[in-house]
Amino acid sequence: MLKTTSATRLDHFPSVSEQRWCKDIDNKELYGISEKFNGAVFTLNDSVYIGYRTYSTRTGVSVIAITKLDDSLNPIADSHIVLHNIFPGTQIEDCRFFCHKGALYMSCYQHKGRAGQVVVLFDKNIEPDAVFEPEFGDNYRSTQKNWIFFSHADQLYCHHSLETNRIFQLDDMLRPVGAYESPQKIAFPYGTFRGGTNYVPFNDHEYLAIAHSSDYKPWTGRRYSMSAYTMRAKLGLPPAVC
Repeated sequence: MLKTTSATRLDHFPSVSEQRWCKDIDNKELYGISEKFNGAVFTLNDSVYIGYRTYSTRTGVSVIAITKLDDSLNPIADSHIVLHNIFPGTQIEDCRFFCHKGALYMSCYQHKGRAGQVVVLFDKNIEPDAVFEPEFGDNYRSTQKNWIFFSHADQLYCHHSLETNRIFQLDDMLRPVGAYESPQKIAFPYGTFRGGTNYVPFNDHEYLAIAHSSDYKPWTGRRYSMSAYTMRAKLGLPPAVC
């Protein structure tokens, strides 16, 4: 299982100035005529895709769309996959993609009277094959929406809360078969420590992700911060936060 400790700076994280390049994706080439944000990039069969939330200022409705990118990471025209039918009449946010046993999944946050998590299993053509609405973690009964699903050693997990380090072990139908929670909350100086990106391999024993936090003060308003952290994939080896 994975554990978390309080914030600690990591010397082995590269500085921003050392990054090799940054790519701006032209939003006009993505699906929809209004706003696009909350993007998530993933690879499948040696191709790169970006999933994102597209919001219509005319209708006030959000949908998730997926667009294939070329080798220069430019959107490919007419490659859009729009997830309309599996979320009729709902507001969709915060798509995240992960693989488990060779299959592609997407988790997202939807408003359906109440807010809750949904997980979509795709087929090899990135068409929805199954939809799961998890029955754990107070789904549709809490405001916690930053769930991080990941696969480790062919076992599926959900990092339900970074603040309390609550992790559920799941079967392939996304039913909980085990759980872990830290005895105390994670100390973080910039507000509530929340999930962000999915985990990607960082080295032979750690996963890397980006978290975010929200801190509200009457004299400054709401401020968001981002932090990188690693999860050590071995019981008893706690991760660190940068």
